[in-house]
Amino acid sequence: MTVGIRAGILALAASMLHKPELLFLDEPTSAVDPENRRAFWEILFDLIAEDTTILVSTHYMDEAERCHRLAILDHGVKVADGTPRDLQSATGMHIVEVEAEDPYTAQSALHDLPWVASVTQLGVRLRVLIPEHHEEPV
Repeated sequence: MTVGIRAGILALAASMLHKPELLFLDEPTSAVDPENRRAFWEILFDLIAEDTTILVSTHYMDEAERCHRLAILDHGVKVADGTPRDLQSATGMHIVEVEAEDPYTAQSALHDLPWVASVTQLGVRLRVLIPEHHEEPV
């Protein structure tokens, strides 16, 4: 376990000493490796199971998708809120996940296709957004 995650878990433990009903976490897994990020989230889910409400800010979309509800802010203004599924449905896009042995090359190839709105790399996976009204076969 890295020093960063140890410090994060220690800070989380200290914040839980008085068993708060509501906990605010500002990018708690920033600069933490993926394995320890997952471990930290398992701890958060344990706290949620004990009726702690947790508000988390994160720039990691894979973490945001773990939440029950999301609010998306743009320059401090809420522009959308809802469940991850509702927000994904409201984009007007099909979301396709692609696994590739060489994600960088695959991302470049997909990005050049005219019907691909965006490609984001998530580890070895790529998240591809394709408009719902695209008429060519995917």
